[in-house]
Order: sequence, then C-alpha cells, then structure tokens
Amino acid sequence: MNNSFRQKLLGRCKIFHEREKKDTHFAKAFEKFRNEKVEGILYLLKKWNPRVTGEGAREDIRDALENEKTKDYLDKLSKKTILNFDRGDRKEIVELFGIFREKNNIKITGASKALHLLNQELFVMWDADIRTAYHSLLHRPLNEQHLEGGRDCYFEFLLNCQEFCKEISDWKDPQAPVNVLVSEHMKCLENSEKMQKTWGCYKKCGYRETLAKMIDEFNYITIRHWFVKKPWEI
Repeated sequence: MNNSFRQKLLGRCKIFHEREKKDTHFAKAFEKFRNEKVEGILYLLKKWNPRVTGEGAREDIRDALENEKTKDYLDKLSKKTILNFDRGDRKEIVELFGIFREKNNIKITGASKALHLLNQELFVMWDADIRTAYHSLLHRPLNEQHLEGGRDCYFEFLLNCQEFCKEISDWKDPQAPVNVLVSEHMKCLENSEKMQKTWGCYKKCGYRETLAKMIDEFNYITIRHWFVKKPWEI
C-alpha cells in the first residue's frame, strides 16, 4: 500500500474523531439497524438532521425498504465494495439512490446515509459541501451532463471515491491491505486517550468501520478545511 496514501487517510480519520462530536452516532445507528432496519436508519437521519422527525419519516424509510426493486438491487450489489464496483453496476446504484432520494423525509443526504447502512462496504455518505466539492471543485467533464445531487451525480461521486483508493485497488488481493488499514485505524481509536469515548461506544455496539466509512471521514475533514477554514493541519 502506498505509504503516503495510508498516512493521509489515517491522519484525517484521526482528526475526524478528535473534532467531530457526532462520531459515535453511526455506531449507535448500526446497533439499532441490526435489530430493526427502519429504526436504525431513522436514528441516523435524525441525529444528522433534527428536522427529520415523526411517523412520516419512519413511513418514508419503510416504503423505500419495501419497494419491490430495493431488495433485488441490494442483493445484486451484496458483494460489491467501493473498490470492486464498476460502471456495469450503474443501474442498480442509481435506481437505489433514486428510491430513497425521492422521499421527502430522506432526500439527497439522507439517501446516502441510508444506503451506507444497507451496504457499508460500497456506499459512501455525502453532505451538501462534499457534493459541491466533488461535483464542481473536483470537476470532471461528465459532471456537465448531470445535475448536482442527482442519481448520476452520486454514481460519479462513488467513482471519484474509488479513484482515490487506486493505490489499494491495484493490488491482486485488494481486501488484504484494506483489512490492515481498517485495523490500524481501529487500533488508533483504541489506544488514543482523546478517543476513548468513541472506542468504548464502538466496542459496546460491536461496530467496526469500513473503508467506505473512512473515506467519508476523509472527505468531511478535507472539505471542511477548504470551505470553513478550520485551523487544523491536514
């Protein structure tokens, strides 16, 4: 694995956990999700967006999960990860994103969070700042052909995230260095005095991060540095 890539990713994930007060919410959502998918997704959406409340949100999540195409598409993508998916998976990914995105209580950011819970190895979460950065600042010619935040935009975002991981995907067995990388990150959480609350929550909930989750943390810190000019080194 390229050492500069490893250090950059691990370093920004460490900053995320030191600075982001919501970093335990996902582990708690994961724990709820294992018992009841609707409640796990609802918990995650409410923690990131306090405007998501009430039975309407729960009903929207249930409707999206019970859509006859949702299970079929998730089954087809069950062995896909952020490293091994390709343009042949476009239909399933954009259709899934659309099913969740069209719900009034889920929308663009919530769709990515719901999908990440449903396949934590493949789907990377985003928010408005990350979308803008990937769509406009990290401009690709294809981005001129679709709307920011749309189904095609999310698919291209995932491809951009995959490109970022090319140091891993070039390996004959890409999962081997991924396992090492995630383990190193989890060990950092375990051994850091600043992150004992996070580590304790992860351990209690039985949660282990994935590469897709680490990319989200990397994106969050990188984009916040660009847009908000937070005073930390990245």
